[in-house]
Amino acid sequence: MNNNVQVFRITQSTTQTFRNLYMHKTMLVFVQVGSKQLHPETDNSLTVYPGQLLIFPSGTFITLENRILSGVDYQAYCICYSDDMVAEIFSQQKAFSKISSAIHIKYCSAEFISRVQGLEQLISSSELPNEIKHHYLLEPLVWLKSMGVELSTISVKPLDCQLRDFIASDVSKKWRSSEVATEFGFSEATLRRKLKELKTSLSSIIMDVRLEYGLTKLQSTQQPISQIALDCGFSTPSHFTDAFKSRFDIPPRVLRATTSKH
Repeated sequence: MNNNVQVFRITQSTTQTFRNLYMHKTMLVFVQVGSKQLHPETDNSLTVYPGQLLIFPSGTFITLENRILSGVDYQAYCICYSDDMVAEIFSQQKAFSKISSAIHIKYCSAEFISRVQGLEQLISSSELPNEIKHHYLLEPLVWLKSMGVELSTISVKPLDCQLRDFIASDVSKKWRSSEVATEFGFSEATLRRKLKELKTSLSSIIMDVRLEYGLTKLQSTQQPISQIALDCGFSTPSHFTDAFKSRFDIPPRVLRATTSKH
């Protein structure tokens, strides 16, 4: 799969709220069944329905609720773009020091939705040269720009966000604080102090990255929970289950869509 673009489908068997999720990349979310409610910290909450689009800028934290309808699994189609991809189309836009809100588009043309949904098959195709794939993958961003949408990226992310992006490059790795500190040009003591000022720690960041990765895997794949636990860097499925429940207030097996429980 293209490292700059990820396309996947989300399914979920129960209504559930997820707090303070970090967006590593700009994410486009098309709700297909059910609804999604966004709970921003400052503005009024908003609800997204089937046929509508919600865009989460990279480098932001969000709290949202996926809602099922009449007992039918929640479903959504998602595309994630790296900052480099966004900059190719929105290169004239200003890079902000902070981006605080999501973008809600209440109407999307059938042609736009059709083009977007075709990306899943495009990525898996072995017949098209990478240059052509790259061109087609940019199309949704071009459409958004033509619709008057302005996407920007954060110029310099805070240290905790930089660490989240770094850890996400190898979620299952047994990261050592000395190794991470050296990568960022700090001593271990300086790294601890800087993170304490941000009211967090390296261990908390690593755990959060692993669990959010596990959440996406639970929602978008049919992998057994035991395998997801290993992929997230947990030594046992029970350790993953306990940590997941503590973070998201729901066991993995309950969250998973009814058609893909293991």
